[in-house]
Amino acid sequence: MPRGELLTAAWAGNEAGAIWGVPLVLYVLLRIDWPSFTQRELSALSHSFPQDVAWFFFYVVVVAMVVLIVFLASPLGAFLGVVYFWLYDGLPGGSSLRKGVVFGVLCWVVVAVWDLVTSIQGGLTPFEVVGDVALALGFALVFCVLLAIFYDRSAAQEES
Repeated sequence: MPRGELLTAAWAGNEAGAIWGVPLVLYVLLRIDWPSFTQRELSALSHSFPQDVAWFFFYVVVVAMVVLIVFLASPLGAFLGVVYFWLYDGLPGGSSLRKGVVFGVLCWVVVAVWDLVTSIQGGLTPFEVVGDVALALGFALVFCVLLAIFYDRSAAQEES
């Protein structure tokens, strides 16, 4: 495996992961049960700090969570870019975009199984579970299409 191609794949995944991290943050923020999260965190903080300081720390926790998700999306994307590179020749499809969609479906299957197991254990309704699995498909396809686009662009720049 040529080192330059591996780095191209990692960089393409990094770029796709950084862009993909933004909707991922929105998804996580929308999935949080804010009333219970707020009450739980504030009650824990209020035992040690005055109310206004507890609110400040609560906002720091939320911002830190957002930043953490964005910064974890890029390394995860780089890792998936390397996996995409390793699987590239074996994936069906004539173009990088078609191979990216196939890779996206494979990623989705892994995420969907994980999501089904954790959602059912978490007591979600079947409607919520189906919604989570469908949303995971969207996220997987968006990421892998971005990955294929950036992979082609980076490979073209490397050749020239």
